[in-house]
Amino acid sequence: MRVHAKETVETEDRVFSVYYLSQEEAPFLLEDVCDGKRRVCVRSDVKKEIEVLGKGLRVRKSHAWYQAWVIFPKDKPYEDVIEDLYRYCDEDGVDLKDAFPYLSDQDLDRLKLGNECKCLSTYGKYQPTTFDERGQYFTDKDDSADTWLVLPFMKSRDSNTLESETYRGAWEYLRLNWPESVKELTFNHWACGWFNLVIIEPQSEAHRKVQQMLNSEDRFDKWAEESEHIRVVYQLSQDAHNMRESLGDSSSVTQGEVHDMVTSHIGYDAPEEDLVEFSDILTNMLEELGLYTTA
Repeated sequence: MRVHAKETVETEDRVFSVYYLSQEEAPFLLEDVCDGKRRVCVRSDVKKEIEVLGKGLRVRKSHAWYQAWVIFPKDKPYEDVIEDLYRYCDEDGVDLKDAFPYLSDQDLDRLKLGNECKCLSTYGKYQPTTFDERGQYFTDKDDSADTWLVLPFMKSRDSNTLESETYRGAWEYLRLNWPESVKELTFNHWACGWFNLVIIEPQSEAHRKVQQMLNSEDRFDKWAEESEHIRVVYQLSQDAHNMRESLGDSSSVTQGEVHDMVTSHIGYDAPEEDLVEFSDILTNMLEELGLYTTA
Protein backbone atom coordinates (compact mmCIF):
# COMPACT_ATOMS: atom_id res chain seq x y z
CA MET A 1 0.00 0.00 0.00
CA ARG A 2 2.08 2.90 -1.30
CA VAL A 3 0.11 5.76 0.21
CA HIS A 4 0.66 8.30 2.95
CA ALA A 5 -1.58 9.00 5.91
CA LYS A 6 -3.67 12.10 5.35
CA GLU A 7 -3.42 13.02 9.02
CA THR A 8 -2.07 11.68 12.32
CA VAL A 9 -3.36 12.17 15.84
CA GLU A 10 -0.80 11.44 18.57
CA THR A 11 -0.61 11.01 22.33
CA GLU A 12 2.28 9.83 24.52
CA ASP A 13 1.76 6.11 23.88
CA ARG A 14 -0.58 6.08 20.87
CA VAL A 15 -0.63 7.21 17.24
CA PHE A 16 -3.72 7.19 15.03
CA SER A 17 -2.88 7.42 11.31
CA VAL A 18 -5.87 8.25 9.14
CA TYR A 19 -6.09 7.14 5.50
CA TYR A 20 -8.72 7.53 2.79
CA LEU A 21 -8.32 4.46 0.60
CA SER A 22 -9.81 2.58 -2.30
CA GLN A 23 -9.74 -1.18 -2.70
CA GLU A 24 -7.17 -0.79 -5.48
CA GLU A 25 -4.78 1.05 -3.13
CA ALA A 26 -5.19 -1.44 -0.27
CA PRO A 27 -6.43 -4.75 -1.71
CA PHE A 28 -5.64 -6.89 1.34
CA LEU A 29 -7.05 -4.40 3.82
CA LEU A 30 -10.25 -3.84 1.83
CA GLU A 31 -10.56 -7.28 0.24
CA ASP A 32 -14.17 -7.66 1.43
CA VAL A 33 -15.21 -4.16 0.33
CA CYS A 34 -16.69 -4.39 -3.15
CA ASP A 35 -18.71 -1.20 -3.52
CA GLY A 36 -15.86 0.66 -5.27
CA LYS A 37 -15.96 3.56 -2.82
CA ARG A 38 -13.11 4.98 -0.79
CA ARG A 39 -13.20 4.23 2.92
CA VAL A 40 -11.75 5.96 5.95
CA CYS A 41 -9.17 3.58 7.46
CA VAL A 42 -7.37 4.24 10.73
CA ARG A 43 -4.18 2.51 11.80
CA SER A 44 -3.87 2.44 15.58
CA ASP A 45 -0.30 2.11 16.92
CA VAL A 46 -0.09 1.49 20.67
CA LYS A 47 3.14 1.38 22.70
CA LYS A 48 3.29 -1.61 25.05
CA GLU A 49 5.77 -3.50 27.18
CA ILE A 50 6.74 -6.84 25.64
CA GLU A 51 9.10 -9.75 26.18
CA VAL A 52 11.79 -10.27 23.55
CA LEU A 53 14.42 -12.90 22.93
CA GLY A 54 17.87 -11.79 24.09
CA LYS A 55 21.28 -13.35 24.34
CA GLY A 56 21.29 -17.08 24.88
CA LEU A 57 17.53 -17.24 24.22
CA ARG A 58 16.96 -15.34 27.47
CA VAL A 59 13.73 -13.36 27.58
CA ARG A 60 13.99 -9.67 28.52
CA LYS A 61 11.61 -6.73 28.80
CA SER A 62 11.37 -4.17 26.03
CA HIS A 63 8.78 -1.95 24.33
CA ALA A 64 7.09 -2.25 20.95
CA TRP A 65 4.32 -0.63 18.97
CA TYR A 66 1.29 -2.85 18.43
CA GLN A 67 -0.68 -2.08 15.31
CA ALA A 68 -4.26 -2.63 14.18
CA TRP A 69 -6.36 -1.38 11.29
CA VAL A 70 -9.98 -0.27 11.58
CA ILE A 71 -12.18 0.29 8.53
CA PHE A 72 -14.82 2.90 9.28
CA PRO A 73 -18.42 2.67 7.99
CA LYS A 74 -18.83 3.83 4.40
CA ASP A 75 -21.31 6.51 5.41
CA LYS A 76 -18.88 8.06 7.96
CA PRO A 77 -17.23 11.21 6.48
CA TYR A 78 -13.48 11.69 6.81
CA GLU A 79 -13.91 14.99 8.69
CA ASP A 80 -16.15 13.34 11.30
CA VAL A 81 -13.61 10.62 11.98
CA ILE A 82 -10.84 13.20 12.50
CA GLU A 83 -13.05 15.19 14.86
CA ASP A 84 -13.92 12.09 16.89
CA LEU A 85 -10.26 11.07 17.14
CA TYR A 86 -9.21 14.50 18.42
CA ARG A 87 -12.07 14.52 20.91
CA TYR A 88 -11.04 11.11 22.23
CA CYS A 89 -7.35 12.08 22.52
CA ASP A 90 -7.77 15.64 23.83
CA GLU A 91 -10.60 15.34 26.31
CA ASP A 92 -9.98 13.57 29.62
CA GLY A 93 -12.56 11.02 30.59
CA VAL A 94 -14.07 10.52 27.13
CA ASP A 95 -14.88 6.84 26.81
CA LEU A 96 -13.96 5.10 23.56
CA LYS A 97 -17.53 3.92 23.12
CA ASP A 98 -18.83 7.47 23.54
CA ALA A 99 -16.36 8.83 21.00
CA PHE A 100 -17.13 6.14 18.40
CA PRO A 101 -20.66 4.83 19.06
CA TYR A 102 -20.94 3.60 15.46
CA LEU A 103 -18.03 1.08 15.74
CA SER A 104 -18.37 -2.54 16.77
CA ASP A 105 -16.86 -3.81 20.03
CA GLN A 106 -14.18 -5.61 18.01
CA ASP A 107 -13.17 -2.43 16.20
CA LEU A 108 -13.16 -0.51 19.47
CA ASP A 109 -10.75 -3.06 20.93
CA ARG A 110 -8.53 -2.73 17.88
CA LEU A 111 -8.42 1.05 18.24
CA LYS A 112 -7.68 0.79 21.94
CA LEU A 113 -5.28 -2.16 22.05
CA GLY A 114 -3.64 -2.21 18.62
CA ASN A 115 -4.03 -5.97 18.77
CA GLU A 116 -3.40 -7.01 15.18
CA CYS A 117 0.32 -6.74 14.63
CA LYS A 118 3.05 -6.92 17.25
CA CYS A 119 6.54 -5.45 17.09
CA LEU A 120 6.17 -3.74 13.71
CA SER A 121 6.78 -0.01 13.49
CA THR A 122 6.66 1.97 10.26
CA TYR A 123 9.92 2.76 8.52
CA GLY A 124 9.05 6.46 8.35
CA LYS A 125 8.97 6.62 12.18
CA TYR A 126 11.68 4.10 12.96
CA GLN A 127 14.26 4.85 15.66
CA PRO A 128 16.98 2.23 16.34
CA THR A 129 17.60 3.68 19.84
CA THR A 130 15.76 6.07 22.12
CA PHE A 131 18.53 8.61 21.46
CA ASP A 132 17.74 8.75 17.73
CA GLU A 133 15.11 11.04 16.32
CA ARG A 134 12.16 9.05 15.08
CA GLY A 135 12.14 8.85 11.29
CA GLN A 136 15.66 10.24 10.77
CA TYR A 137 16.74 7.09 8.92
CA PHE A 138 13.89 7.33 6.43
CA THR A 139 15.51 8.26 3.11
CA ASP A 140 13.37 6.53 0.47
CA LYS A 141 10.71 9.22 0.16
CA ASP A 142 10.26 8.85 -3.61
CA ASP A 143 9.15 5.28 -3.09
CA SER A 144 6.55 6.16 -0.44
CA ALA A 145 8.18 3.51 1.72
CA ASP A 146 7.56 5.38 4.98
CA THR A 147 4.45 3.22 5.43
CA TRP A 148 6.46 0.01 5.07
CA LEU A 149 6.97 -1.99 8.26
CA VAL A 150 10.25 -2.76 10.03
CA LEU A 151 10.99 -6.41 10.75
CA PRO A 152 11.76 -6.78 14.49
CA PHE A 153 15.19 -8.29 13.78
CA MET A 154 18.23 -6.17 12.95
CA LYS A 155 21.95 -6.67 12.55
CA SER A 156 24.71 -4.25 13.49
CA ARG A 157 28.47 -4.19 13.96
CA ASP A 158 27.87 -5.02 17.64
CA SER A 159 25.37 -7.86 17.14
CA ASN A 160 26.31 -11.21 18.63
CA THR A 161 26.21 -14.39 16.57
CA LEU A 162 22.67 -15.34 17.59
CA GLU A 163 21.31 -11.92 16.64
CA SER A 164 23.19 -11.79 13.33
CA GLU A 165 22.20 -15.29 12.28
CA THR A 166 18.57 -14.85 13.29
CA TYR A 167 18.46 -11.72 11.16
CA ARG A 168 20.10 -13.56 8.28
CA GLY A 169 17.63 -16.45 8.46
CA ALA A 170 14.61 -14.15 8.57
CA TRP A 171 15.86 -12.02 5.67
CA GLU A 172 16.66 -15.05 3.51
CA TYR A 173 13.26 -16.59 4.23
CA LEU A 174 11.37 -13.41 3.31
CA ARG A 175 13.52 -12.64 0.26
CA LEU A 176 13.08 -16.16 -1.09
CA ASN A 177 9.29 -16.20 -0.74
CA TRP A 178 8.26 -12.54 -1.34
CA PRO A 179 11.12 -10.73 -3.14
CA GLU A 180 8.89 -7.87 -4.34
CA SER A 181 7.52 -7.10 -0.87
CA VAL A 182 10.71 -6.86 1.20
CA LYS A 183 13.83 -4.66 1.13
CA GLU A 184 17.09 -4.72 3.05
CA LEU A 185 18.53 -1.35 4.06
CA THR A 186 21.94 -0.43 5.49
CA PHE A 187 22.77 2.71 7.50
CA ASN A 188 25.73 4.20 9.30
CA HIS A 189 25.11 4.81 13.00
CA TRP A 190 26.86 6.93 15.60
CA ALA A 191 26.79 4.20 18.29
CA CYS A 192 27.12 0.82 16.56
CA GLY A 193 28.94 1.84 13.39
CA TRP A 194 26.29 0.50 11.03
CA PHE A 195 23.11 -1.52 11.07
CA ASN A 196 20.94 -3.46 8.63
CA LEU A 197 17.18 -3.75 8.75
CA VAL A 198 14.41 -5.25 6.62
CA ILE A 199 11.24 -3.41 5.69
CA ILE A 200 8.05 -5.13 4.54
CA GLU A 201 5.30 -3.81 2.29
CA PRO A 202 2.13 -3.41 4.42
CA GLN A 203 -0.90 -5.51 3.54
CA SER A 204 1.29 -7.80 1.40
CA GLU A 205 1.46 -11.56 1.78
CA ALA A 206 4.85 -11.13 3.46
CA HIS A 207 3.25 -8.79 6.01
CA ARG A 208 0.43 -11.23 6.67
CA LYS A 209 2.85 -14.10 7.24
CA VAL A 210 5.13 -12.11 9.56
CA GLN A 211 2.12 -10.77 11.42
CA GLN A 212 0.79 -14.29 11.91
CA MET A 213 4.09 -15.48 13.36
CA LEU A 214 4.56 -12.47 15.63
CA ASN A 215 1.03 -12.79 16.96
CA SER A 216 1.67 -16.37 18.01
CA GLU A 217 2.38 -16.96 21.69
CA ASP A 218 5.35 -19.13 20.66
CA ARG A 219 6.50 -16.69 17.98
CA PHE A 220 10.17 -17.69 18.22
CA ASP A 221 9.23 -21.31 17.54
CA LYS A 222 7.16 -20.17 14.56
CA TRP A 223 10.19 -18.54 12.99
CA ALA A 224 12.18 -21.71 13.60
CA GLU A 225 9.46 -23.74 11.87
CA GLU A 226 9.62 -21.55 8.76
CA SER A 227 13.40 -21.10 8.56
CA GLU A 228 15.73 -24.08 8.77
CA HIS A 229 18.62 -21.69 9.38
CA ILE A 230 16.90 -20.10 12.38
CA ARG A 231 15.92 -23.51 13.75
CA VAL A 232 19.50 -24.77 13.75
CA VAL A 233 20.91 -21.48 15.08
CA TYR A 234 18.46 -21.49 18.02
CA GLN A 235 19.38 -25.09 18.86
CA LEU A 236 23.12 -24.37 18.63
CA SER A 237 22.69 -21.36 20.92
CA GLN A 238 21.01 -23.56 23.51
CA ASP A 239 23.83 -26.11 23.16
CA ALA A 240 26.45 -23.41 23.67
CA HIS A 241 24.82 -22.10 26.84
CA ASN A 242 24.31 -25.60 28.19
CA MET A 243 28.00 -26.30 27.56
CA ARG A 244 28.98 -23.05 29.29
CA GLU A 245 26.91 -23.92 32.37
CA SER A 246 28.35 -27.42 32.61
CA LEU A 247 32.02 -26.49 32.00
CA GLY A 248 32.33 -23.06 33.59
CA ASP A 249 34.66 -20.22 32.60
CA SER A 250 37.70 -20.48 30.32
CA SER A 251 37.08 -24.09 29.37
CA SER A 252 37.70 -25.71 26.02
CA VAL A 253 35.52 -27.75 23.68
CA THR A 254 36.98 -30.12 21.13
CA GLN A 255 36.28 -29.83 17.43
CA GLY A 256 34.82 -33.32 17.65
CA GLU A 257 32.27 -32.12 20.19
CA VAL A 258 31.39 -29.19 17.93
CA HIS A 259 30.97 -31.60 15.01
CA ASP A 260 28.69 -33.88 17.05
CA MET A 261 26.49 -31.02 18.26
CA VAL A 262 26.08 -29.64 14.75
CA THR A 263 25.34 -32.99 13.09
CA SER A 264 22.75 -33.79 15.77
CA HIS A 265 20.71 -30.89 14.40
CA ILE A 266 21.41 -30.98 10.66
CA GLY A 267 21.97 -34.73 10.21
CA TYR A 268 25.08 -36.75 9.47
CA ASP A 269 24.32 -36.76 5.75
CA ALA A 270 24.06 -32.95 5.47
CA PRO A 271 26.21 -31.24 2.80
CA GLU A 272 29.78 -30.51 3.83
CA GLU A 273 29.30 -26.75 3.34
CA ASP A 274 26.41 -26.78 5.83
CA LEU A 275 28.52 -28.63 8.38
CA VAL A 276 31.36 -26.12 8.00
CA GLU A 277 29.01 -23.13 8.16
CA PHE A 278 27.15 -24.21 11.30
CA SER A 279 30.38 -25.39 12.97
CA ASP A 280 31.76 -21.87 12.51
CA ILE A 281 28.54 -20.40 13.95
CA LEU A 282 28.70 -22.66 17.02
CA THR A 283 32.42 -21.92 17.50
CA ASN A 284 31.67 -18.19 17.49
CA MET A 285 28.87 -18.67 20.04
CA LEU A 286 31.17 -20.65 22.31
CA GLU A 287 33.89 -18.00 22.07
CA GLU A 288 31.39 -15.28 22.98
CA LEU A 289 30.69 -17.28 26.15
CA GLY A 290 34.38 -17.66 27.00
CA LEU A 291 34.77 -21.21 25.68
CA TYR A 292 37.35 -22.15 23.07
CA THR A 293 37.71 -25.04 20.66
CA THR A 294 40.70 -27.31 20.46
CA ALA A 295 41.69 -30.14 18.18
